[in-house]
Amino acid sequence: MFVDPEYRRTAHWQKGQWWFHVSYNLCEGNGEPNVYTKGGVFQCAREKEGWAGNNPPSKDTQASEIKVSFSKLGVKPEAGHQLGLAFALTNATGDATQKSFFWPRSAEVQAPNTWRQAVLQ
Repeated sequence: MFVDPEYRRTAHWQKGQWWFHVSYNLCEGNGEPNVYTKGGVFQCAREKEGWAGNNPPSKDTQASEIKVSFSKLGVKPEAGHQLGLAFALTNATGDATQKSFFWPRSAEVQAPNTWRQAVLQ
């Protein structure tokens, strides 16, 4: 999941734009995607502060769920607040048959300005 809490619509990642990854562990990046290791140290864990996910994949998992606190994003939950939002899903085969799907379809991981506008109600 990709979140631009202030809906800045930048062409490239900036601090405050978030990447949240749910798999066997939870991984996150503030200002950059795909943060699995830094300085040779694994950055993912079963639990992360300020957000949670249901840690698929398993054969009986039909849905991925992610909950992110507004405080983690650094915003107040006020009606009318706009943020950028996108999702990426993969079948995670790790080989040539791996497929990725995006919402919105035109979303690009590296370009927050391609993510869709979401408005809090």
